[in-house]
Amino acid sequence: MGLSTLAHNVLVWARGWLCPLEPRLAPLGLLRLVRDVLHISGFVDFDAATGRPVQVVLNGAAPGASAVARALHHLLTPEHISVTVGGT
Repeated sequence: MGLSTLAHNVLVWARGWLCPLEPRLAPLGLLRLVRDVLHISGFVDFDAATGRPVQVVLNGAAPGASAVARALHHLLTPEHISVTVGGT
C-alpha cells in the first residue's frame, strides 16, 4: 500500500511540475501521463568527475517529446542540466 501511494504522489507531483510549463500536458490523466510521457525513451549524460547529470536527450520520434523537453528545460535549467530532443 505504501509503495503505490508513493508512486501515485510522485505522478501527481510530476504532473504539477510539468503542466504549468507545457499546458498541452494538462488534460492528461495519470494513466496517460505514464503511458505517453514517462515512456519517452532517451538517455542522460553524466559528468565523469562529479557524477552529476549534465544533459537529458529525449527521443525525437516519440510523440510529445518536444513538449516534454520544453517543460523539462524550464525545470532543469536552474540545475545546469540541458534538455534536448535527439533523432533516435
